[in-house]
Order: sequence, then structure tokens, then C-alpha cells
Amino acid sequence: MLTIGVHRKAAVQYMTDALNFIQNQAGTVPAKVFGEFAGKDSIAVGDVFQRVKIISRAFEKQIKPVGANET
Repeated sequence: MLTIGVHRKAAVQYMTDALNFIQNQAGTVPAKVFGEFAGKDSIAVGDVFQRVKIISRAFEKQIKPVGANET
């Protein structure tokens, strides 16, 4: 899968949307399946989901709405 956006944040959001779509259509992958492909020249889809979530959270933390720290 390849996602392209004007900015890196947009590309990450497109990737998140696409992965969510795939997960909604195919269902969640059982943890047992992740171990079957260990040691092969491939990347487990679960690792991709986790990495994209981490990147997305990093962007959310960087850009806080105006007035978010005001109390």
C-alpha cells in the first residue's frame, strides 16, 4: 500500500483510513496468525497497524489545538 499526501501528516491519515478500511472488510487477524510468518522475508500486518498508530499519535501530540493548555 502506498499513500501520498501534501504533508506527511496527511499521508499518515490516509494510511490510517486505508488500514481501518481493510480491517473492517477483512476482520481482525488473530494473534496466532502473526507468529506463523516469523522469520520469513515479510512484515506482519499487525506490525504495520501498530507502527502507523504510533506515527499518528506522534503527529497528534505535536500539533495541539489553540487554547488546549489554558485552564
